[in-house]
Amino acid sequence: MVSIGPVKNVVLLGAADFFPAIRAACEENGARCIVITSPDQQQANAQLQADIVTEELSSPACGNKLKKMLVEGEMLALSFGARWVIKQDVRDSLFRGLVLNSHGTRLPNDRGAGAFSWRIMRGDRIGTLVLHQVDDGVDTGPILVSEEYIIPRHVQTPAEHIEYYFQKLSTFACEFIKKVISSRCDFESVPQLNFSSTYYPRLHTPTHGWIDWSWPATDIEKFVLAFDDPYPGARTLWKDETVVLRNCQLHVGEIGHHPFQKGLVIRNNQKWLTIALEREYCLLVSAACDENGRDLIPRVKEGDRFFTPQSTVEGAMTSRVRFTASGLKTSD
Repeated sequence: MVSIGPVKNVVLLGAADFFPAIRAACEENGARCIVITSPDQQQANAQLQADIVTEELSSPACGNKLKKMLVEGEMLALSFGARWVIKQDVRDSLFRGLVLNSHGTRLPNDRGAGAFSWRIMRGDRIGTLVLHQVDDGVDTGPILVSEEYIIPRHVQTPAEHIEYYFQKLSTFACEFIKKVISSRCDFESVPQLNFSSTYYPRLHTPTHGWIDWSWPATDIEKFVLAFDDPYPGARTLWKDETVVLRNCQLHVGEIGHHPFQKGLVIRNNQKWLTIALEREYCLLVSAACDENGRDLIPRVKEGDRFFTPQSTVEGAMTSRVRFTASGLKTSD
């Protein structure tokens, strides 16, 4: 059992569009709200209004500034996509031992990052709101509160998933925070079952977003969707030029295809491309650009082929990226 409240200091770690709503909820209910973020998240979220921007939570400057901002009373720290690994010594020295993390999957499934894209690839349509305790593992701490929801049919791209998730999460987080501000609350601490856990690493679109045209048609559609907005888009080659594909959907209405025809552009009406896939399937693509965002649809000819060398696909599958508080880590 974990007891929290009444809380007088709410520390938000990371970045989310609904941080202003949480700050307002805190102020309306008599609690101080402090936002700590990383340099790359501050740069990407101009409206964040962070109180502390730091590459390292463990830095003396960060700790001293936080202590000066706290008011008398209990503290609650919550992480929303924070870039740091918050180890026990930092949890003890800065946050009095307790940090809760928000995670958008059915833990212990889908630990790690890139969850929306991984889930789009496999067709997972159940969403989850989770607050769990941070320990020294990756998304392994006990769960305090959770809530499930069905993802609406119209939600397809990562941007749409993220928008809908944050709408749900904003309400979920504000209700939780108001509750622990107003009174002492007891939460059952439910351990995660490691024997049923799964972990997926971060994705980086230019590194991992290469289409393998030998895949089944449904897998190709899901893969292109998984790297759609807000990400740069799935990619392949056309005449040795990198092409970024977005806004796709499967189409059944043409004649069947032999596997050798996969990737062929069988129709170009200047607004979208019809690309042959397996058997009766085609891929309709209404956005095909070069790496600088220039529209390539007017240049693509019927009979041209989109193709990704197997060496490029294998490179994507064997590459792993890491992000720090300053962004993408380019070297080990």
